[in-house]
Amino acid sequence: MEQLKKIVQEMTLEEKLGQIFLWSHVDADVEAGVAAMQPGGLVLFAADVAEMTGDQLREKLARIQSKAKLPLLMCVDEEGGTVVRVSRQPQLRGEKFKSPMDLRREGGLELVKQDAEEKCRFLRSFDINVNFAPVADMSDNPEAFIYPRVYGGDAAETAEYTKEVCAIMSREKVGSSLKHFPGYSDNRDTHKELAVDSRPLEQFEQVDLVPFQSGIDGGADSIMVSHTIVECFDPEQPASLSPAVHQYIREKMGFDGILMTDDMNMQAIVKHCNGEDPCVRALMCGNDMLMIQDIASGIQRVRGAVEDGHVSMESLDQSVLRVLKWKHKLGLL
Repeated sequence: MEQLKKIVQEMTLEEKLGQIFLWSHVDADVEAGVAAMQPGGLVLFAADVAEMTGDQLREKLARIQSKAKLPLLMCVDEEGGTVVRVSRQPQLRGEKFKSPMDLRREGGLELVKQDAEEKCRFLRSFDINVNFAPVADMSDNPEAFIYPRVYGGDAAETAEYTKEVCAIMSREKVGSSLKHFPGYSDNRDTHKELAVDSRPLEQFEQVDLVPFQSGIDGGADSIMVSHTIVECFDPEQPASLSPAVHQYIREKMGFDGILMTDDMNMQAIVKHCNGEDPCVRALMCGNDMLMIQDIASGIQRVRGAVEDGHVSMESLDQSVLRVLKWKHKLGLL
């Protein structure tokens, strides 16, 4: 820990700013961008691995990593089922990973655990070190946006799932991310529009938050906070921009890992901010890492917020330290 603190102390402001961003690059010169901006990590999409052999993908990611002073978190969404960025490529895997719900129905938790282990080793074979999983959301409504991605079953069953999967990912040195706090349930897709959840806190604490707490107990590395307005926490701000939500995670749930936003380009957040800077607001409310496409602009805006005192250097250093602790745990530092 002291060695990591020393690294943070010796970093320039520009280097610190880079570490708090997960760059969801689109149509960009990634190698040049990494060299120039030194992000904490990259978010890889299907287009980044399409039509590549395993060797070509490994070589590509190695070239990108060579441009980073501190090793990058190489992140994907490889949940299984409808969200599979890598295994959907037939030249990389003979078949896509199945959804957790399908696996549960076929062989229960034991089959799900075997799949989680295989998935980790599959991703690590390409030097991908973070999977935005497991999905801790719950829904029993087949019409709901999130339904195809959930584990299924009740809160206790989903909690056992998140705990076991997070523990497996930790052993296999693949970073985990519980999502989407505090739980989508039957709400709208925030990729497209703002969603408002009016359920009482008691319902969250008795149902939706149970898998998140269990995942934390299983060693979850990060929690991805949704862009849904959850009125029992904060009737005005999306969860991703709510100090109350982040305080709850830290103080009530005892989580000291990475808190990250879902993509800051999603329409729920773009429309809600009305011209205000969502990156600055996200940091001020307690996020450690921000997922964004336009990283150059994001860094510039956050630099200004640090320089004018809206974002304290102390809180920035704390977030950077959490990022470095995660990288150290994954064997990257």
